[in-house]
Amino acid sequence: MRKSDAIYAAAFNRLTEKAVNVRSEARDAYRSYRSTYDIAAQYQHEVLPLRKIIAEEKEMQPRFSQMQDNGPPTTCEVFTGFRGGSKDAVAMMPARPRHRALRQIFAWPAIIAVLSTIGLLSALLGDGIWDGVSWIVLAVPVALYYGFFRGGM
Repeated sequence: MRKSDAIYAAAFNRLTEKAVNVRSEARDAYRSYRSTYDIAAQYQHEVLPLRKIIAEEKEMQPRFSQMQDNGPPTTCEVFTGFRGGSKDAVAMMPARPRHRALRQIFAWPAIIAVLSTIGLLSALLGDGIWDGVSWIVLAVPVALYYGFFRGGM
């Protein structure tokens, strides 16, 4: 009886081990299949449409060999697409924005920050006349906003 129980237990353990191994191999096979499927789907949905767009853009670009002058295009002509004299091409390019100092850039935001801080502190710490001060001081950023965005300052 003991021998048959030992044989049965050994067979059961081998069967359990085989089931675990089969499940593990099936999981690995599914992961491999799924990753291959995801790569193919990404290629189909992202890469192929991009290739089509690039091909269409290449067809739409002007060819420099078909332009009036046979010489190589200058930098201005490449960026503007204009193949006239170089002075005309430079005139077509937008002017460079002038550089401003940090003081000029951050002056209004700093003023608004100081006024807002004064208004909030006067509303929190005082009563009576301080409430009026806070209303007036906090109305300045609102007025600046409407003056700048609505009035075209």
